[in-house]
Amino acid sequence: EGFFKNRALSIIIVYLIFLGVIALAITVIAPSIIQSVNNFIKDYKYDKYINNFFADPPEKLDFLLDKEAYKFFEENIYSVTERATEIVTTLLNRAITSVITITSKVINLILGILISIYILYDKEHFGNLFYKSIYSIFDNRSAKELIKIGYELNSNVTKFIIGTVFDSIIIGVICFIGTKYILKAPYPLIISLTIGITNMIPYFGPFIGGIPAV
Repeated sequence: EGFFKNRALSIIIVYLIFLGVIALAITVIAPSIIQSVNNFIKDYKYDKYINNFFADPPEKLDFLLDKEAYKFFEENIYSVTERATEIVTTLLNRAITSVITITSKVINLILGILISIYILYDKEHFGNLFYKSIYSIFDNRSAKELIKIGYELNSNVTKFIIGTVFDSIIIGVICFIGTKYILKAPYPLIISLTIGITNMIPYFGPFIGGIPAV
């Protein structure tokens, strides 16, 4: 058997590439996006606006400085505290539920990867089971038509997805190069990712991605 004809080796290479892409996204792309978002907030003075809001609240909130308002808060402090305790308890319960949900999803992800490896390694067996099931339910003519339609759908959808992904990657890279080195505009990574991802949406995707960029 040749190097790429070894199915086990091919599966290992595919999953290593998959994990490598995820690691690249976590270690390189994600920090750059976070940094760009922080720069965006600082550039547009949103953090300063928030600090000024609390330091010098708008006139509409002047009622908070009124003595009657203080008296009202003093009289209702216990009910407010009780309500706050209930909210904190609810949030803690939700946090615990979220942790359990995340753990469950991680387990499902691991199981999904293991099952996918098993199916890829022994795909002929599952293919034969599928054919036998189709021929046992339908007559020969209908079974052949269904299998033919399935092959055509699989081929067309696969080609569409692969073509769209590669097209979006190329457009995103070109956009990043043009934004960063030619136009020298700020936030090239965010703009490129937005345009690249929305480009996968048929017809209207490029226009949707272009709006925030503009």
